[in-house]
Amino acid sequence: MRRLAISLILVSLMCLQSFNIPVSNLDSDDTNNSYFNDQIFNGTGFNQISTYTTPDNETHVNRPEISWSIISPGLMSQRTGACSVALDSADEVWLIGGFMDPNPSQSGDETAVSLIEVYDNVNNTWEPSPMILPSPQMYCEAEIIGDKIFVVGEWPRGSSNPPQISSGIVQIYNISNNTWFSGSSMLPLNERGNGGMAESGGYLYYAGGVRNQAGNDQSNRTYRYDPVNDSWDRMADMHQPRASFELVNFHGQLYAIGGYQGTSTWNRQILTYVERYDPATNIWTNLSSLPVGHFGWGATVVNDEIILVGGNDGSPKKTVYHYNPVQDTWSKGKNIVTAGLFDVEVQEINGDVVWASGDMSTYAYSTWGQSFSDASEYHQFSGSHSGWINSPIMDLRPNIHSTATPVQITLNGTNSPGGTLGFQYRAGSSQTLVGNSEWIGSDGTKNTTYPLGINDLNLNDPANYLQYRVEMKVTDMENWDEPDLDNVSILAEHASFSTMLPQIVNPLSETLVLQTNHEILGSGQMYVGFAPCNSLGSIIGDWSTVYFDGISNYLDDNQGMLLNAYGTLNSSANHGISIDWNLDFGELIGITHLCSKVGSNATTISQYIHSDLIEINKDLTVVIDGIETLQSGSPVTGGVPIEFNLIHLFESTNKTLSSGDIQARLSFDIRIYLKPK
Repeated sequence: MRRLAISLILVSLMCLQSFNIPVSNLDSDDTNNSYFNDQIFNGTGFNQISTYTTPDNETHVNRPEISWSIISPGLMSQRTGACSVALDSADEVWLIGGFMDPNPSQSGDETAVSLIEVYDNVNNTWEPSPMILPSPQMYCEAEIIGDKIFVVGEWPRGSSNPPQISSGIVQIYNISNNTWFSGSSMLPLNERGNGGMAESGGYLYYAGGVRNQAGNDQSNRTYRYDPVNDSWDRMADMHQPRASFELVNFHGQLYAIGGYQGTSTWNRQILTYVERYDPATNIWTNLSSLPVGHFGWGATVVNDEIILVGGNDGSPKKTVYHYNPVQDTWSKGKNIVTAGLFDVEVQEINGDVVWASGDMSTYAYSTWGQSFSDASEYHQFSGSHSGWINSPIMDLRPNIHSTATPVQITLNGTNSPGGTLGFQYRAGSSQTLVGNSEWIGSDGTKNTTYPLGINDLNLNDPANYLQYRVEMKVTDMENWDEPDLDNVSILAEHASFSTMLPQIVNPLSETLVLQTNHEILGSGQMYVGFAPCNSLGSIIGDWSTVYFDGISNYLDDNQGMLLNAYGTLNSSANHGISIDWNLDFGELIGITHLCSKVGSNATTISQYIHSDLIEINKDLTVVIDGIETLQSGSPVTGGVPIEFNLIHLFESTNKTLSSGDIQARLSFDIRIYLKPK
């Protein structure tokens, strides 16, 4: 009988590697950075230039500041207490009547005047008019209705013996035939001057004012003058008596702003009260107080808001305030250029603004230190005004291992008859490059804007960063007809690695599942690719690339690096197109490292070459297992099968071979024993 003894030898083989790694997601935002939809434009990073956002998240355009230029020469005479009207058809402003001090060094020579000076808005010049008032009139109010100019009221400022009172005079100029005639004076005992007057619905409304020479009997009464019947009617009283204030017609409502009251000429109470009168209901309503109290300021409506110039809060002022009655907001504008003054006349004329005359005296309505003005300034109408909203510079990539190219910007909103929306953008490979680039409009320059709707950008190169700015342009400034901005959406095509690359790959190893994400407009191909490279990342061979269009796959692999490769759609993706790539690598002979890329071919070509290299490791450990009961030198009975397992493992990745051949060897030392006879 023969007995067999077995000697076991463990063999470590060099095999070629495959690779299969666990899927590890890259850190990224929960949202897809390649799609933005901005609806609120005052958030972090946004810069609003001449725009603002109200609590209801609606964005509006700030009215432009009024910038003043001096008219030189100014008026032909220094005066205060005048009244004025704007004749839009003639492009003229008339400064009518007033109070003049012929010789400031002499006391008691102050007088009311009949002078009329005309401002030519085209040439920005003042000239005396050949027409004069039939009777001198000071601290009057003037309005135009149809083809007639109404000059109403007077205050006989000063002192005389016997004392004078207002005559309540009404003088009317017929523009059509260049004639003056008288209207019915104010009602007896209610004659006034230095009050407020405004036109509404073809009527004149005169409120407040004073009657005696001291100017300390302020009234709260309101009277309505009917030009057709030449008659006066008393209307509802204001809540506060006042004088030296402005009554302004804004959207058919009359606003009484500021003024003074009090019986002492040395200690007037300067008012912060604002009241609104509704001619339709004959009701006065108290409104929010002024930010500052003033009397004697001039007012007009410009850009669908009330501006108030100059005034006195204890001393003459050169300030300008903007009041928006609709939103009940106040803002301080640019000061006038010349000295502070009050009882100044201000008119809007075809979009332009002009002020003239006024009182610069330290002590209001006193003969001490009187100083009247012949100055005048104007503001030129710009024709339109734009506000801008600058977005933050946005990173369009889903994560750092991706590339993006903006392809579409959609501007949603509504243009109005007098306002339009548009946008510009700038894009680049870095935030610094974007910040230093010129804005781009529809003609490729900063001189135009893209319109409402969907706009294709047609960039030639990838641009990971983008910034846009929206222009809200108002062309009907008189009615301040703003466009309505809803939202801005941005779509960028991108290609990104969603999972981390393996650090090591083994040849012929288990299938690698790699995930990428793509955003494309319409249809196109998505791909991943690998190329041999050295340890420094220099590519030293051709790319092996697998393409997927959402339906079919195509493998371009001249080097034979991939035994099998295909992509499938991952339905769990929240944004973009997520693809799971199944990759089986071949023997990778002569390759030490791999470079990798991800890309999309659609409207644009978006391709990202990963900065990390993949090391190729071919060390395979092979273990013969399952014969632990046999020891070296143990006898084995002949003719009995021996069963064992062959275990192979790439210890660098803890993966096994998926294809190829393994050779292992068991050594048997066979000895034959003869049974003795």
